[in-house]
Amino acid sequence: MTDINLRPARFRKVAVVEAIQIQTDIADSEEIVSDNSLSVAAISGWMAGNNFRDFKVIGDGPFGLSIKSLEGWVDAYPGDWVVKGSVGEFWRVRGDIFATTYAAAAEDD
Repeated sequence: MTDINLRPARFRKVAVVEAIQIQTDIADSEEIVSDNSLSVAAISGWMAGNNFRDFKVIGDGPFGLSIKSLEGWVDAYPGDWVVKGSVGEFWRVRGDIFATTYAAAAEDD
């Protein structure tokens, strides 16, 4: 009879991803529509520049992003991270989860 190992094993995530945190903008200009419009605009441009179109800007200040991820539509707001995976998919990670799950990668990774 073959032995089957049913005990949990430990694994480390090895994929390198790109991520940007939705932040509260700090600007001297009174032309800023909301306190985080620059951050949301920059992330929107990043996603669109990677040919990802399944997102929309939501809210009326603070702004956020609604992103169609593999699990369905999720909303991201200031403090959350928007992550791009290795095959061009995007998803949201809450700030507290990101801090305990992800570590900075070296530039040559």
